[in-house]
Amino acid sequence: MNYNLIFKYIFFWCHMLSICSSFIIVFLYWQILLIQAFVILSWYLNHNKCILTQIEYLLFQETIITFFLKKQTSNFRVPQKKRNLFYLLFFLGCIYHYYKYNKLLIS
Repeated sequence: MNYNLIFKYIFFWCHMLSICSSFIIVFLYWQILLIQAFVILSWYLNHNKCILTQIEYLLFQETIITFFLKKQTSNFRVPQKKRNLFYLLFFLGCIYHYYKYNKLLIS
């Protein structure tokens, strides 16, 4: 049994799950905002590069982009459109949870 291959699939699956959860369940749980804030901070400190993608390349010499899209890339940079959408969802999630929390306090 190839444990390296199993670990790679688990790591890629967790990366995809984290991407989807940050876009989908931001309005269900306020804790996702903490994860999003960490991701935004890591992009800022790492010149808009994804740390998880860099770790994938370091461990497996393959990234989630090359694995799923069969597209060769080596810059690990998160595209501007994706970052802008992420920032927008973070902002909307903050507003939503702020309003939801204050509504509960007033009631």
